[in-house]
Amino acid sequence: MRTRFQAAGNTAGRGFTLIEVVIAIMIFMLVMVAVFHYFSGMMSHQEKLKEKYRLIRVAREAIDSFLDKSAVEESGSWEKEGFLIKWEAFPAEDKRRIPYTAGATAFAQLKLIHLTIHTAGERTLLAAYDFLINDYSTLQRQ
Repeated sequence: MRTRFQAAGNTAGRGFTLIEVVIAIMIFMLVMVAVFHYFSGMMSHQEKLKEKYRLIRVAREAIDSFLDKSAVEESGSWEKEGFLIKWEAFPAEDKRRIPYTAGATAFAQLKLIHLTIHTAGERTLLAAYDFLINDYSTLQRQ
């Protein structure tokens, strides 16, 4: 049984033409460019997520440091892991009743803490948090 190429007089095995090879290479290159673009975008996104996670971890540690203090200064700042952390403390309007020893109660002034996190070198604001804490230095027995 003869194929159409053999009938035309081409008895040797037929290879690819130059145009077919060029088109195949172009299609391959387009696919590779798309794959490279996808992976480079994914790597960039991963770096941004790492930086955001580090920022959240530093913010959490800063907030936790206030929970361990019995008295809070009016303002201050410190640097940690390339971030500048600043805070200001303001007396809140109301007092909170807290349990006290021997069955008595006491009132402690609440303080509003305004915490901001900046980049250490550029001073660019990255995040801001407001939270309330008990200022145990203002305890008053009732």
